This record gives sequence, structure tokens and C-alpha cells, in this order.
Amino acid sequence: MRPFARNAQLNRYKSLKLITDINFYYMPKLFSFRFDMDRQYSERLMRKKSSGDIIIFPTYIKKWDWNRNYAVMYDLTQAIRIDYRANAGAYIKEPPGSIDKNGPAYPAYKDSIWNQIWNFGTMNNFTQSVDVDWNLPINKIPMLGWLSAQVGYGADYKWMSSPVSIQSRIGNTIENGSTKKLNVSANMTTLYNKVGYLKRISAPPSQNKRGGPPPKTRRRQNLIFQRTQGQKRHAQEREVNYGKLIGDALSGY
Repeated sequence: MRPFARNAQLNRYKSLKLITDINFYYMPKLFSFRFDMDRQYSERLMRKKSSGDIIIFPTYIKKWDWNRNYAVMYDLTQAIRIDYRANAGAYIKEPPGSIDKNGPAYPAYKDSIWNQIWNFGTMNNFTQSVDVDWNLPINKIPMLGWLSAQVGYGADYKWMSSPVSIQSRIGNTIENGSTKKLNVSANMTTLYNKVGYLKRISAPPSQNKRGGPPPKTRRRQNLIFQRTQGQKRHAQEREVNYGKLIGDALSGY
């Protein structure tokens, strides 16, 4: 959506391009949700090799992981982009013992499992991050068309649970952090083309001998052009970068 793009009065002036290029989007670019479950179940009964009366009970190994991923990408405008991502790791805690669908305890087992599923399981870890990037429109201003700048901000959060056996003693761990960045680029070629004198000496000399300058003057022009081109290649692009990272971690939470 560009509300001022077709305004004839504003489009007459290049200095108002900052206004005529205003745009925004109604809907997010991407919205995704994905989850996967990984369930492992094994039952083992050791074979009795002794002639004695030894009672051997079966052992059970149960593991039921449930991972969920979320993502939202929203280009608020052509210059402002927002990216949010999250991951939740959980597990389903099954009751001990065997699973006998014909046994009297099976309805209670089934209700316990479904109750945990409706409550999204027991959280094991959770991470999320958001990044915002903005291409500053300073190049829309005619005098600053040779400059471009981008600013960005990122934040992340992480929560991790400790093992269940020691969770009551040492608690959990949380971490968060933020990142700030700034990038400014200068296109020196575009700047040279805005200055009349630099534009003239940067242009290749005429190769037409008729009516042109004498050979000595042409040689001098070629030398100036070659030196100027060398300086332009050396200083064609200049960049300034700034970044700041802050993070904290808290255990026993």
C-alpha cells in the first residue's frame, strides 16, 4: 500500500520522494506453526537362567517428546522487517508400568495422557527471538542519495529446566540478551557524480582527433583520468559499522 504514490503534485518534486515512497503492508509475510512428537516405548524382561525361585520384573523405558516451532515474518514496510521465532520443547509424562489396553487401569492412563496433551505437556525448554531491521530512508533525500544506512535490534530469551530429580534443589536457568547494530555506507562514485568538477575529470577524455585538443593536452587528460579512476576504485565504497551485545544469565530460577 502506497497512499501517496499517485499524487501528481507530490511526484513533481524529487525532494518529496521521502513522502511519496511511504508504504506499508496489511498482512504478515509468513506465519508458520509446526509441531512434532517423538515417542519411544520399550519393555524388557530378563530371562531366568537360575534354577532358584527368583522373581524377575520387567523394566520399561518411556520417552515422549513434543517440540513446537513458531515463526512470524512481517514486512511492516519495504524498509522495516520484523522476524519472530520461538521453539518450545516439552514432554509427556506417562504413568509407570506396562500399557495394557484391556486392563482396568487403561482408561485412567488414557485420561492422564490426554490431559497432558491438552495442557501442552510439561515444558522442558523454551527459546524465542525477535529481530527488527530498518533501512533508513536517508538516500531518498537528494543531497544524501550517496548514503545508505541500516539499523537493527535483536532480542532473545531462553529458559531451560534442570533434571527433574534435582529441580527442587537447583531450580531452572534463564538467559536473555539484546543486540544493537548500525551500518552506514557511502558510495563515493555517486558522490563524485554529484560534484560537477569531479564528474568532468572522471569522464574519459574524447578520442576524436579532429578538432580535439593537441596531443600533449590529451596525454595530460588521460593521466588525470587514470589517476582519478584509481582513486575512485580505492575509495568507491566506505562503511562504518557499530554493534553492541548485552546478555544476562540467571540460575536457580
